[in-house]
Amino acid sequence: TSAIQLIITQFPETTETRDSRGQTILHYLVKIRNYQEAKTLLGFPQISCLKDEQDFMGNTPSFVAVKTVIDEYQSQMENKQSQIDFEIGMVKALLASSASFTVKNKQGVSAAALIRQYNNLFSNITKVQVIIILRFSLRLRNCELNSSELNLFELNLTDGPELN
Repeated sequence: TSAIQLIITQFPETTETRDSRGQTILHYLVKIRNYQEAKTLLGFPQISCLKDEQDFMGNTPSFVAVKTVIDEYQSQMENKQSQIDFEIGMVKALLASSASFTVKNKQGVSAAALIRQYNNLFSNITKVQVIIILRFSLRLRNCELNSSELNLFELNLTDGPELN
């Protein structure tokens, strides 16, 4: 993270630059696996302000982080690795930073929907954490979901398989 801090200090335009797919630097940094490193990274205001930015396909860094975990897991399963090793540090750090997991991409899929679909991979995230962070996130954004949508999300989360 010190290298990233040096880059954003010396070249602040890196946090404003997007690639040909519309992705920001945070879209790329979601591959950081360690929770502490991810949390430190999101402590930089120049990075934190990018946490809900969508690329041209509508994917937020939260969506890309969740998808990265899923892809890594599936790759390890396909290669029949005896030891499955993946970490959800960035996903947890984005949740803790109140990044929105409810924003849908152009295919109509959100990071929250992926977590629900692959809940066995995200066992370190409890239902209560997700609901509390979702409610807090909605308050900060003056409600992206209306109350019936929020209740439906909570009902689906609660009635679904355990996340913990």
